Amino acid sequence: MAEDNPAKDPAGTATEPNQEPDYKALYEQALADAEKWKTMSRKNESKAKTNADAVDQLADLSKRLEAIEGENAALKASAQRAEMVHAVAADTGVPENIVAALSATDKDELTAAAKAIAEAYKTPGGAPFAPEAGKFPQQGANVKTNARQFAETIEAMLGH
Repeated sequence: MAEDNPAKDPAGTATEPNQEPDYKALYEQALADAEKWKTMSRKNESKAKTNADAVDQLADLSKRLEAIEGENAALKASAQRAEMVHAVAADTGVPENIVAALSATDKDELTAAAKAIAEAYKTPGGAPFAPEAGKFPQQGANVKTNARQFAETIEAMLGH
């Protein structure tokens, strides 16, 4: 039966049962296969490098996007805080720089704190009396020193 089916060598060529395989053909086939695999390997290696570069770029872009989104959120929060401070300052009459220094986080808390400050530091009887306000200092012999003018103003306010 072995004689009916001739044996095949690895290159696929039929050989007689006692005939040696064609080593030159096998060698050439092995070289061709090795070259084919080497070419495919280089091609895949090139693709892998390209993909690795793309992955690195994507990771960098992702980090940049996260940073930009964080900055955007901080800017939005800052703008909302500034808008809220402006509104509370206008509603309560407390200067914006004082309202901005308060640590309250929402408008109701900020308004309550600003009203507490306004109440605590409210000038009794309204604005202070300043009889000399808007006048220019006199020239000549009747000019009072600043210290004397201040003392007279205080005495007038106290009613002495």
